[in-house]
Amino acid sequence: MKKFLVVILMVGLFALCAQATPNLSLIPSSGTVSGSPAATVGWGFTLQNDDPNDWLVLNDSYFTPSNTLGFDSTYTDLIASQFVIVDPGSSTGPQWYDPNAPTGIGSLTLPSTAPEGQYAMGTIFLDYSVFSQDPNDPNFDPNSFVGTGLLSADANVQVPEPSSAMMLLGAAPLLLGTVRRKLWR
Repeated sequence: MKKFLVVILMVGLFALCAQATPNLSLIPSSGTVSGSPAATVGWGFTLQNDDPNDWLVLNDSYFTPSNTLGFDSTYTDLIASQFVIVDPGSSTGPQWYDPNAPTGIGSLTLPSTAPEGQYAMGTIFLDYSVFSQDPNDPNFDPNSFVGTGLLSADANVQVPEPSSAMMLLGAAPLLLGTVRRKLWR
């Protein structure tokens, strides 16, 4: 009998610990985007809601840099301007970054002084609310609010160096002009 009670207790504890948590994935999946100085780059996202009973409402996002490598960027939250609801046991599907729509999780505008060949690393945080009732339901009760949550994903921005081949191609007309002048003398 004692073994049976221990098994029941263990199953109950496991059920309490095994609560579903949402899963945030950035697009691109590496979390790294690149852009030249003064460019605006951004991330898309997918959010999987594994909870079989509750709806998630995405509130806002923010970027916290872990290093800036000498340049400050301006992060723009794109979630707050949308009304994104993730149904129980479903996904947002991929929501691509589109600056014209605007869709995605957020964007970062690099300063014109961003050093080439450098990375800015950090974390994107996504704040959400949980409801036990569908917020789109005409009879929605705000008292169905369950709580809030915060998800995070690593996000990096690279400012690439001009490639050597492109630099050589840029210098080719100067070299040809110099050679041509020496040959015609």
